[in-house]
Amino acid sequence: MVLLSGRIKIVNTTTDAREVVLNFLGVGDVNGEIAVLDGKERTADAVALEGCEVFIIQARDLLPTLSMHPAALLEVIQVLCEKLRSSSAMIEDNTLEMRSRTARGLLRLSQQHGRKGKDGIRLNLTMTQTELGGYLGISRENVSRELGRLRDANVIKFDGPQIVITHEQGLLIIAGAPAQA
Repeated sequence: MVLLSGRIKIVNTTTDAREVVLNFLGVGDVNGEIAVLDGKERTADAVALEGCEVFIIQARDLLPTLSMHPAALLEVIQVLCEKLRSSSAMIEDNTLEMRSRTARGLLRLSQQHGRKGKDGIRLNLTMTQTELGGYLGISRENVSRELGRLRDANVIKFDGPQIVITHEQGLLIIAGAPAQA
């Protein structure tokens, strides 16, 4: 399915009923490509965060089209590779202390949903601290504490419900990544 309007979060639920947020999707993002390609059950649940309009492509229509258009198949493979890299980064980040994990998560979200502006990189994504915690693998309380610490370090600010990265280099340093030139 291709998201035409609205926002969706992709989640799994653990055996102890804890929600793990794998990704947030916005307009133009694709979901369900794994299930349509291999014909098996979906790997996660999609939850609408607001009213959405989607375009659904059935496997019976997509697979012959991809066979006839190898460039389109390569695009799908590239999307899958990006999602796998993001998932690998999330798993690796779970070994970090909360401040670095939060910084890395915000940087990852900025790559996927960020819009550069005069005041910094605005996460074009409105989410609750609970949803962000599910994405980072930490509690809502710890999200609140870590966002406050990052705000006090002058690397992020809040503009209503949105987060703006005001000092990307500083956030990279906190994340434990080398600063970019």
